[in-house]
Amino acid sequence: MLRAVGTLLILMRLAVWATGALRSDMDKHIAENRLKIDGIYTWVRNPMYSGCWMMITGASFLWHNLWLFPVCLFNWLLMTLVLKHTEEKWLLNLYGQEYTEYMKRVNRCIPWKRRATE
Repeated sequence: MLRAVGTLLILMRLAVWATGALRSDMDKHIAENRLKIDGIYTWVRNPMYSGCWMMITGASFLWHNLWLFPVCLFNWLLMTLVLKHTEEKWLLNLYGQEYTEYMKRVNRCIPWKRRATE
């Protein structure tokens, strides 16, 4: 069971990371100073970081090493704190209300399609 979960997380990692890093056209948005909110970015705000986190978590399950699981949780907590105090502050200053609304709709690190809010 742990191997199946680990394999699934690693495969998800490949899909999330590759879509965010290689197929998102992020360079164009950066050059045009536009917030990227479509594609994989409708599911997760930080697909490359999420992919790395899923890889670490998947590897710990795949190797049946539950001792590494607290490391995965610590990594997620550290990633969350760093993103909140660096990248998110910068993006809030840069995009203001547009980024605030985006933050309400899309998760920071865990890919998840939220229901539309009314």
